[in-house]
Amino acid sequence: MRILVVDDHFEIREKVKALLCLHNDIEIVGQAEDGRSAIELCRTLKPDVVLLDITMPMMNGIEAMGIMIAEKSCGRVIILSSHTHKRFVDAAINGGAMGYVLKSCVFEDLYNAIKAAAADNLFVSPQTGISISEYKKRKPDSTR
Repeated sequence: MRILVVDDHFEIREKVKALLCLHNDIEIVGQAEDGRSAIELCRTLKPDVVLLDITMPMMNGIEAMGIMIAEKSCGRVIILSSHTHKRFVDAAINGGAMGYVLKSCVFEDLYNAIKAAAADNLFVSPQTGISISEYKKRKPDSTR
């Protein structure tokens, strides 16, 4: 799977890249530090999965995700966030994300989230305390 990593913190991007490079079925095709750059990279790289931070300069991840999904410039979006509040998870999943992974749990959850998204399944870090069952009532094609 071809992955684009988007986070305004270089250290997070490097941590994610190091983790995912351990898996032979994943290729990091690009990195961006803000929503606008991510949209441009999606248009040219057409990644299978975008790992996208919510809180970024110039354009937040929820806004960027909306454009990426509307343009169909990427396959799936998984939100990476430090926010555990349900309103952030709601905004992400209801906006079309196939996953919500807490940055504090990235090593435990990220690969599982990517695999779930590839199989058209939702994933939310269990440490959020939020069940994904309410989100499964979405229309099956609402994330494309």
